[in-house]
Amino acid sequence: MKNKKYNIGSKLQVLFLFVFCLFLHIGEIRAEGSKDLYTENAKGGRAYLRATNRVASQFPFSNNGEHFVYAVEGEVIALASDAQIGTVKKISLYAPNGSEVTPARNNVNTGNIPNRAAELAGPGLPGQARNNNEYEAIYYTVPVGGSGIYRVTFLGNARTPDTDYLGYGYSPAIAWPTAMTSNYLIAWDISVARQIGGTWNWLKGRVFTTQMTMFNASYPHNTSPTFLPNSGFYGKFIVLTKDGYVYKVDNNGNQGMAFTFMVNNQGFHKVGDPKTSSYQSIPASTAAQVQNRYHDPRKADTDFVTTQKIFYNLPDSTMPEEAVGALAGGKTWLRVQEKKLNVDDIRVEGAEGSLNQVGNKGAYIKFTNEIDGNYYITISPKPGNYFKERLIQGPTIIGENTIFWDGKDGDGLVISPGLVDLNVDLKLRGAEVHFPYLDIELNEFGIIIELLSTDLQSVRSDIVFWDDTLIGNGGGSMGSKSNPRNASHTVLPEGTSSNLNGHIWGLGSNNTNGTFGDNQGIDTWTFIKGDAISVGIDVDIKVADLEVVSVVPDKTILHKNEEIIYTVKVKNNGPSDVKDAVFTFDIPSGFDPVRATFIATTCGTESQVIAYDSTNYAYTSKLNLLNGCEITYEITMKAISPILGTIAVEAATLRPKDVVDPDATNTDPLVPPTNAQYECDHNGLGVPCNNIKTNTEVKYSDAAFILIKDGRFNDDDSNGSAQAGETLTYILNVTNTGRAKIEDIVVSDPLLGGVVTVNPVKSKNTDAVLDADETWTYTLTYTLTPADIQNEGVYNQAKVEGKDSITGEIIEISSIPTVPLTPGDLGYDPTRPNHTFVPLIVGKILISNPMIRQRMK
Repeated sequence: MKNKKYNIGSKLQVLFLFVFCLFLHIGEIRAEGSKDLYTENAKGGRAYLRATNRVASQFPFSNNGEHFVYAVEGEVIALASDAQIGTVKKISLYAPNGSEVTPARNNVNTGNIPNRAAELAGPGLPGQARNNNEYEAIYYTVPVGGSGIYRVTFLGNARTPDTDYLGYGYSPAIAWPTAMTSNYLIAWDISVARQIGGTWNWLKGRVFTTQMTMFNASYPHNTSPTFLPNSGFYGKFIVLTKDGYVYKVDNNGNQGMAFTFMVNNQGFHKVGDPKTSSYQSIPASTAAQVQNRYHDPRKADTDFVTTQKIFYNLPDSTMPEEAVGALAGGKTWLRVQEKKLNVDDIRVEGAEGSLNQVGNKGAYIKFTNEIDGNYYITISPKPGNYFKERLIQGPTIIGENTIFWDGKDGDGLVISPGLVDLNVDLKLRGAEVHFPYLDIELNEFGIIIELLSTDLQSVRSDIVFWDDTLIGNGGGSMGSKSNPRNASHTVLPEGTSSNLNGHIWGLGSNNTNGTFGDNQGIDTWTFIKGDAISVGIDVDIKVADLEVVSVVPDKTILHKNEEIIYTVKVKNNGPSDVKDAVFTFDIPSGFDPVRATFIATTCGTESQVIAYDSTNYAYTSKLNLLNGCEITYEITMKAISPILGTIAVEAATLRPKDVVDPDATNTDPLVPPTNAQYECDHNGLGVPCNNIKTNTEVKYSDAAFILIKDGRFNDDDSNGSAQAGETLTYILNVTNTGRAKIEDIVVSDPLLGGVVTVNPVKSKNTDAVLDADETWTYTLTYTLTPADIQNEGVYNQAKVEGKDSITGEIIEISSIPTVPLTPGDLGYDPTRPNHTFVPLIVGKILISNPMIRQRMK
């Protein structure tokens, strides 16, 4: 029972705290808008809100006075302006899904702020009687499922909204000017009411914008080139950053007739580099000059640029950290809890992926953090190493950050090869805000920027920075220039108190043009610093000139089914040792790999044993080579059916990742080493490398031919037997049985007088080269002698020789009969097995077949 009572008490305490926190954001405030800028005792002049989307030099991101308001189901959004009078709609409301909603208007004065008293009183609560000068707003009840961020746009009372009517002249902040045709608003209001326990109350801290485009007239009718005394803009705003920090910003009497005020974490970015802040003011005489150098606040945030949110009051802490809404991207961050500047897992990886190793393509410094602020990385040598300290800076993103370092020192020189001890110091900056003033002629008292503590009351910092060196004398000589001209964080690391000097210029002048800030974009920024995080890293900066020294075959002429051995030498010319350098030896088409042998040395080893890669038809391995080391491979392969002619074999060695090979490193920072030929072809030198060697000394040929010789007896007298003086006819067929052409064919036959001079019949063409599959046929006649008759047959063997057209070798073979004799055949002579034998029938025996065949059964 005791535990149950304790639980009930705890629940009541939680409920009380919730209600108490809720009521912190409910009060008598009856407007969020111009009333917050021009309170009852406001100083200076009234700056009017620009309510048109027409772009001008002072208004590069015009947006119809666009505002945003967060509201949840059942709450009521109240809208009003001085221009909303009559039947023409001057205020538009868009639901979180982007569709326009049309709240009901009871009469022509609904939504009109008629005078100064009404502006101070604010709108009446929904459904309740109005008193004390309250006015009737346009009320919209957020429906079920309608929670989120609503967008509100305003129009002035000009007849042509896209024409820029200045209209209003100067008015004190606490006064109410005479209404005129204008695209500017005197007063505007967006409020949110919530009903609790049957009682309606106003909430605060729900309305924000991304920029303020305003007009602060110089004289009652803008006819003078000077500002009235004490007529500056003293509007105060609250800025909420994406990492949850809150700033109070006081414009503190600046004077700009037509000016824009916005906030992001970057300011003006570098030319052509929208990811990197320039930390400088820029000339801004045209809208394009600003648009080309500043992230459009009307667009969604990027990974590198965040448009901070400008509130009229402290942001309501009950809002969620993220909400859907009618704005670019469809959703946005909102009341984020303050993020800490925590960093984890700092490491250095070469640009090609090697840990703690840097090549000529540089490296990446990687870390994780919780904010999307900015970083400062200092790379400096430890004792014993000498190079100038290098500073790298830029924006971070939440989560994993990958920051490129080109591997150079502070003088832009590549750090000498070798094992270098580095200190990598990382400082994060959070809550970064830039407040560019566009076309602010005078800033005599300086902007006051104060970072609030977590209690949202006390101030933890008021320092600011600026750098106006790029704009020289600015827009003219009227009044003072900023002093110092460069007060950036690189020059004054501790910053300048904005309560003492909030980037002041224009002293001694009241001119509306020709001043330092005239037609300029003048940036003032600040941030908070995290503690420096330092890590010592041993970084190996490697340079190794890898070389295939030689590829030497053990023979230069190769025939079918023969093996050949190539001896390959590979060397590391240093100066760095290397690990895992890739070696490849391509096996040409038509060869089978037989073996690859690594000849061990004391300076080189295989980190991956050489093996045949059947997919790429190559032997591959990985080598560890000390500086100056040379190793040897013996590669054996067998000729099966290669192409005829020159055999080209290629051996190559490829640098490991993040090792610089002076003549074999491609220049593309995004391409790691995967192919030696690519590294050589793209080395940026215009000359070949020494990493690849091709040997073309070996010639392959399968030149071969056969000579088939047939003979027949010619029975010239037709008596059926052979006599001296009769003849034999010999047919000699020389056929190319290989693929190589054979030149200089010579057929010889001792029986027929030696070298055969008769012209052959050629089966393919009439040239002097025996082509593949071509046959040359020689027909010769032999006259029988008495000895032949006595021997009852004639034995004969011819021969043919020719030159291999590929290798130049002389090939010689003897003839064979069409059907060689075998033991038992008539005329078989084991001493002359391949001779052509023509049997002769002598006496009265009739030769039944005058075509004498080799074999007679």
